[in-house]
Amino acid sequence: MTYNFPIPIGTDPWGTLVNDSMFEIHRMLDTNMVDHGAIAWTFDPAANSGSSGLTSGVPFMSKIWVREPTTLTSVGISITTAGSGLTAGQNFMGIYNAAGTRLAVSADQTAAFGGTGYVEAAMTAPVAVTPGAYFLTLLANGTTPPSLARGAVAGSGASTINFKLTAATGRYATGPAAQTSLPVSITMASRTLSAISMWSVVS
Repeated sequence: MTYNFPIPIGTDPWGTLVNDSMFEIHRMLDTNMVDHGAIAWTFDPAANSGSSGLTSGVPFMSKIWVREPTTLTSVGISITTAGSGLTAGQNFMGIYNAAGTRLAVSADQTAAFGGTGYVEAAMTAPVAVTPGAYFLTLLANGTTPPSLARGAVAGSGASTINFKLTAATGRYATGPAAQTSLPVSITMASRTLSAISMWSVVS
């Protein structure tokens, strides 16, 4: 919703109008994201500079920030090299909160992970969220998991793109291993920080 400024003092309902206008300003700070119709992404896709493969059975988690109360319905990624020999029923995308609780999960993505290009997976049920940190999570299983678009790999290791962050709060991290589905919860402090900045988006 767009408002004309200034909003006259005392306009009813004042609080709603002011809060809504502030949420709109937050979103407009990233005009590219708004133009694409995204709610949040790990970074502008124009900054993608390479690709890296997922590790079979190991969830890959990327942090995004939601700036206003909203409903998340889908997660998107860009596959640069198709997966092969994928195990049916063991490939998923999902959304976790900062405590490591799974909020939403897609249907099996085996067919989608066997292709290339932009892939968007609907969650089996939309999830209403409040402002805060969330983690877009990917899981592939098979002989050769897909490779995904990413930003530059930090040559100095995971400590660079995750500087001042811990395993529990890391921007990019993996684990736990040997998963055939996205677990209901993940112990965030047990994750392994990653030097790979996978690109993903939520809408």
